[in-house]
Amino acid sequence: MIDSLDQAVWRFKNSMPPCMQVVSEEQKNDYARIVNTTGGGFCITLKRDFYKSFKTHFKDRPEIAKEGWGQVANKRLIAFCANYGLTFVAVMPDAKIYAIDAKEFIKYYLKHKTDVPHLEGEIACPLHMFRRLYP
Repeated sequence: MIDSLDQAVWRFKNSMPPCMQVVSEEQKNDYARIVNTTGGGFCITLKRDFYKSFKTHFKDRPEIAKEGWGQVANKRLIAFCANYGLTFVAVMPDAKIYAIDAKEFIKYYLKHKTDVPHLEGEIACPLHMFRRLYP
């Protein structure tokens, strides 16, 4: 069971293919860490759960409501990641790792305006846009 950012980062680093090496690591804030590797830069976060209300919160917009579950992230963090070409990584408590190019996350948000209604400054995109890393 993964229940801290340190454990999430450890899980990510220990799941990388042997050909990828960590070059640097820095704390972005209390809930995100930047890990630069020989395979690119990653913003590691620990997510407690999926955004299961994604389709419910956007039920008035059918093109979004059909998407199913989603994932939530801080808008400023995703913008930072997109600006620096980072991959946004969500490590779940069950140790599964999901990733999306932050530019794709922002692009979806800008097109659909998926601000999370009950969480100021948080945006969402559908889970199917994420890919599983290192199963």
